[in-house]
Amino acid sequence: MSANEMTKPKPPNEKTPGTLGSTVPESDIAQRFKFVVETGLKIFGGSALTDSSQPIAQTDLDLIPLFFRREQGVAPTRPDAPWRLSALTNTDPRFNGPRPDGKPWRPVDGSYFGNWEAPAGPLEHIILAQKAGEFFTNQIKQHLRPDLADSEAQEMRSLSAKHAAAAAGLHDAGRTITHAFWSTDMIGGAALNEIGIREDLRRVMPREEVMQTPLDQSMDEVIENIGPEAVIVRLADEFGKRQPGTSHTYLVSGYEEWVTSGGADKWAETYTSRPGTGLKYETKFRENVQLHKDNVGRYFAALDKWIQNRTTLNLGELTTMFREHIDQTSPLPPLPVKK
Repeated sequence: MSANEMTKPKPPNEKTPGTLGSTVPESDIAQRFKFVVETGLKIFGGSALTDSSQPIAQTDLDLIPLFFRREQGVAPTRPDAPWRLSALTNTDPRFNGPRPDGKPWRPVDGSYFGNWEAPAGPLEHIILAQKAGEFFTNQIKQHLRPDLADSEAQEMRSLSAKHAAAAAGLHDAGRTITHAFWSTDMIGGAALNEIGIREDLRRVMPREEVMQTPLDQSMDEVIENIGPEAVIVRLADEFGKRQPGTSHTYLVSGYEEWVTSGGADKWAETYTSRPGTGLKYETKFRENVQLHKDNVGRYFAALDKWIQNRTTLNLGELTTMFREHIDQTSPLPPLPVKK
């Protein structure tokens, strides 16, 4: 769907198969989506991020944070944005009236609103994921097992660290529209497609299908089959973020604690309580959110096995190395003190 097509008037809340249906009026959706696409065309146009014939360079990677920042980019906290919807300041009655389930429409998940550029906010994750994509690729290439088959060793050595960094940095583009949609499902992919981000970057970005793997199907095989760069971008997404309540990046133990402490249950409740887009894909995920939670343990075990099959490292060692790298080169700022 093009940005122009999204501006065609439609009845509010219409759910058309294959389109970006939403509980937010179509005019608001179209306006926000169009701005994101136009800004992306302006910032990324002519770069290697949109031209697969060019190798991705540092100058291309530098454009990604620019796209997500508020000064020149698409951050939802831009003060000049007419669509700005703050969890604290929004008074639009369309978002404060009762929902069918009796809950208010007003969004309450602050991670998508005022803390966009604050410590632990979405922009921090985007930047960390980009750094992680490059770091993990380089470390994996440097620590290949000496007994790795020649063909597989060659495949791993051919990976581009900057290519993985670009995919990891762009993978959460949907967050730029989440404050209007309440879901990044397909929205980020649609925006990146309209911007013209090269297909070989979009192809390796994480997709929820992996976490929807049936429990009687091998997660090891699923991870093996998505391809080396897609695995690395997944690692960047999972561990290129701040561990809650700390000034350090995530470790495997952080996810274990997230599950045992009830964090996974709280996340699932928050996600499923948001208004849905009406998309078939998202509806299926909402109905199977328990499967996502059940897959967490074996998902990380499969990532660990993938790393050990190819390198002299394990998942714990690799992610600890990244934490130490960030602590030494670009320490995370402390979290604000809660009042």
